[in-house]
Amino acid sequence: MTLGDGRGGGQAAPVASAVTPSFPPPWARAALLLLVATTACSLYRSVIPAAPPVGVDLNRASRERIADLPGLEPSDADRIIENRPYDTKDAVLRRGIVTREQFDAIAGRIYVGRSAGRTRD
Repeated sequence: MTLGDGRGGGQAAPVASAVTPSFPPPWARAALLLLVATTACSLYRSVIPAAPPVGVDLNRASRERIADLPGLEPSDADRIIENRPYDTKDAVLRRGIVTREQFDAIAGRIYVGRSAGRTRD
């Protein structure tokens, strides 16, 4: 079939394409998948709490508990308690409360929990 003045010599009529666009487009599907995955991960974190830290909390532990750490004496425990609170566990080294050797011996056994007061760092 041709268009034109009826003499047979014109342009061919447009034919509908057999290819239909996919809906939604691939980029939109990827964005939706990312949104669903991000939401699921954040919900998982809010439902499943993190495991509590293991070891001795420098901001709350008793003198006896701190003195039981390897390489520490009761006098070291007293110094640690007197200089509370700490913002990070390496603050006891940075502030000169324990030696490098003492810190290396206890680093894997201590952590710093939240304290009620302000930090000195």
